[in-house]
Amino acid sequence: MDNVQNYPGIKILGLGPGSAGALTLQVWHLLQESTEIWLRTRHHPVVADIPSHVIIHSFDSLYESENDFPSVYSSIVEKIIELGRRPEGVVYAVPGHPFVAEATGFEIIRRARSEGIKTLVIEGLSFLEPTFTAIGIDPFPQTLLIDALELALLHVPPFPPSAPAVIAQLHSRSVASEVKLTLNAIYPDEHPVKLIALAQDEGPPPVTAAGKLETASRLVEKLVDSGMELDDIYVDPLVFPVGLDSSSALAAVTAMREVMARFPGVHTICGLTNVSYGLPERRLLNRTFLVGAIANGLDAVVIDPTDAQLMSALFSAEAVFGQDDYCLKFLDAVQAGRLC
Repeated sequence: MDNVQNYPGIKILGLGPGSAGALTLQVWHLLQESTEIWLRTRHHPVVADIPSHVIIHSFDSLYESENDFPSVYSSIVEKIIELGRRPEGVVYAVPGHPFVAEATGFEIIRRARSEGIKTLVIEGLSFLEPTFTAIGIDPFPQTLLIDALELALLHVPPFPPSAPAVIAQLHSRSVASEVKLTLNAIYPDEHPVKLIALAQDEGPPPVTAAGKLETASRLVEKLVDSGMELDDIYVDPLVFPVGLDSSSALAAVTAMREVMARFPGVHTICGLTNVSYGLPERRLLNRTFLVGAIANGLDAVVIDPTDAQLMSALFSAEAVFGQDDYCLKFLDAVQAGRLC
């Protein structure tokens, strides 16, 4: 791949939904090759793993100085267009995917094209893929995606209770309250919802088991106080690569076990492949970590279902560690020829 600094114009990167393990190789290579990067926000787990030689700027101050989100996004777009006119261009990075629930991506592309500025979009995993895995549904054919801020402005939701819906950008208690009022127009109070809670607050993500447990406990307590049932909460302790910290996998599984013990009924989830990022024989490491995580209570995971050996480890671990009543799922997998 050519050095990203040699590409003129605007380069927009997607940083994925979590830690560096969820980055695409293309994004990781571009981060390593860059000398300067502009972030929509520093509040993202990947920021801690950006190479130390990269000069980092962010637009976080705009969220305090501007009156509303449209003004924030407009200021960001103007600055990125200005930087994109430089001979060296600009590298701009956003959480998730540049075009999924990301207000600045499309507008930057539109403005750049109108001014003849070249653009390069480097895609990242969005928040949708791990969400669908966690709640166990195929989004086709009728799952609706909607922004919480747009939904909050409506009197009636634009979808029936019979259709599955994913509401994104539910970032504050006030927005959640407005969304609830809109949904209450047609949804019964007891309509089921699921929520994934990352063990991270405003600061850097915790790396120790104690830190993960403390952060996750605060989140769960707030959610329960707001009226959510433990069975509807999925805690992600955030798994980091063992190649960078040899204790990270143990810290994650310990936090899983402890948070489920402290809050009986709560669920845990994680992005499995984060643990092996940057190492050879990743599939072997992933399988090993999966078995250990299930032994400590993990009951939802983001994995590759086409990896036959990984699925074999999943079915067998669930059978051995009490997550498969009478080993029915294991037996079905055997009969279907899914084990190897």
